Amino acid sequence: MGVGLTLESQMKKFGISPDHLERYDVLCLPENILSAQKPEDIYQTSEQIELSNRLKEAGAKCADPQDLGLRQPSDPYLMRESAELWLGIVLTLTGVGLSILHSELRRWLDQKRAQSARENIQRIAAAPIVNMTILRKHGKDCDSFSMSGPGEDVARVIQALRGEECE
Repeated sequence: MGVGLTLESQMKKFGISPDHLERYDVLCLPENILSAQKPEDIYQTSEQIELSNRLKEAGAKCADPQDLGLRQPSDPYLMRESAELWLGIVLTLTGVGLSILHSELRRWLDQKRAQSARENIQRIAAAPIVNMTILRKHGKDCDSFSMSGPGEDVARVIQALRGEECE
């Protein structure tokens, strides 16, 4: 079973209809959504929450576990003591969502680099490491790209996916 079907099955298990998701451009989901047995098992990272907020502020119709009724805003989240960004699973449902994801990720990486330079943190200033899985939905199919590497490399992959959307 592909990741897209597994995710769809898991969402149904949690009471979320695939039809409900069609109103969004992007879903920012926790990295453990596919393995969680019940909504209480889901954990979010602070970076995944920040990405969701950034996408919403940029005008994307974006949903996160709170929007889907899986978590409450007051629920605890995972705060990693790391220079890496842990963004979970990002499901892009539209080309607009993919475009906004690309531009916001680039903007965020630029801000991280500038902040690191100001704080003189050389290990971050070079290239923040981004960990994420991008699912790109097109029609009934879903492509999956798991990435862990320099943020610029991840941004280039998203840029390439945007190019494919335009064809």
